[in-house]
Amino acid sequence: MDGAKRQKGWRAFLLVSSSSPSLRKDTYNSSPIEIPWIALSILSFLQVRDVLSLGSCSKYLNGFFNSDEVWKELYKRRWQDLYKHTANFKGWKTAFIEMHKYSVVTMATISTSLFAPFEKYVESEILHQSHYLKAIGVMEGLNLGFEDIYLSLFRKDISVLFNLLGLHYSFFHLGIPLEDLRKVLASCQVSDKEVCVSWGLRPTRKYYFNIPAEEHHRTTFLGQIADNDVALLYLLKTKDPIQLAYVKVSSDVSSIE
Repeated sequence: MDGAKRQKGWRAFLLVSSSSPSLRKDTYNSSPIEIPWIALSILSFLQVRDVLSLGSCSKYLNGFFNSDEVWKELYKRRWQDLYKHTANFKGWKTAFIEMHKYSVVTMATISTSLFAPFEKYVESEILHQSHYLKAIGVMEGLNLGFEDIYLSLFRKDISVLFNLLGLHYSFFHLGIPLEDLRKVLASCQVSDKEVCVSWGLRPTRKYYFNIPAEEHHRTTFLGQIADNDVALLYLLKTKDPIQLAYVKVSSDVSSIE
């Protein structure tokens, strides 16, 4: 977030806090702080570090920015698809801190065990089936859960090949319904990332006719795979050396040789 937008959020909050009766109520009593909807809306302008900084300005602001309602909104904004599955017994600020620590550890583990070993293949934007399935095997070995996949492999800033691995693992190994995966891909803004699957069929002989080798390509979007192209995921996991000469996946049809 740029400085101008952050300043706008700070000033807007301070204006609301000085004029709203519900924000001027006593923060030292045991009742929950009432948070007006406009103040929660202003949170969209602020980063977590801004919230922590504002909370250190005064005892009143500290009471506001440590309230459960504020941290619930921050948690929901950052981990929207995990929010409804979070069992919160310690308070939303504690839940936020614990999830943040967990995400840091998870990212470090996945970076070392998955991203680094397969970086050279992903840089060329092509994964042959053998490497693709090997990466899935690494994920199985790490015993990744859906939270891990969501935090590390459904990010917009990484290769679509890693996004596809996350989709594959979530569907086949975690049993996440396709309908739910479509929603997650959309909320993570990766549904429209393009991917191409290419496969070759070996020459065969049928009814005294020689059928030559064939090559096939299909370019689609991640969201479409989770919608009506799930057959491509089954193709990527199929091992049939008699009929299939190769299977590979790329982020661009032009990179398939």
